[in-house]
Amino acid sequence: MALSPYAEPFVSQVPTPNRSRSHLYPTNSLDIFAAVSIGSTPAVSQAITDGADVNGMDQSGWTPLMYAAHYGHYAVVRRLLKAGADPNQAHPTTGRTALMLAANNGHTRCIEQLVSGGADRSLRDNKCHDAVHFAVTHGHGQNKLISQILGFAIAPRRPSGITPNTERARLIAMAAANHSHSTSPLGPRPITGARNLNFDFPNTPSL
Repeated sequence: MALSPYAEPFVSQVPTPNRSRSHLYPTNSLDIFAAVSIGSTPAVSQAITDGADVNGMDQSGWTPLMYAAHYGHYAVVRRLLKAGADPNQAHPTTGRTALMLAANNGHTRCIEQLVSGGADRSLRDNKCHDAVHFAVTHGHGQNKLISQILGFAIAPRRPSGITPNTERARLIAMAAANHSHSTSPLGPRPITGARNLNFDFPNTPSL
């Protein structure tokens, strides 16, 4: 298991793609999981040509699109979507999608590609967290492009004296309240109130 270069709280360890799968394809092309992890669009295209399943999962339950979204390889994300990758396919254990992974790491271009490719922003994982939750709780709540794409309003910056944990809870509540009342895909509505949320911030949750 290789440590994630992004060291995000909800994915303490990112599975290392199996690079010894050439026997699965007619030629000795690079395995699609290895290709997406290094961000090689030509290698991904070759793997697809050789018969790789763009919606297949490795032994860790990750799809090629999940790896590409996690690492921020937006050109690979676009290529996989063009080849028929399902942007709403969820991890069998956690229920997390490629969009949640991209939002967690603040990969704006990947988020844009996924939403344009049909990713459902309203999907929630097994802990009832959606992509907005991951974007806001992992430091991307002030990103204007991400807020426009995912459909939430940017909350005012915290006043002095507010602790990080209190601020994070406030930002989630404000984004969630706006997100739940928004009817326009890219036009956040004004925040009219906050709903009660179960703030669950485990230190090292497993994937």
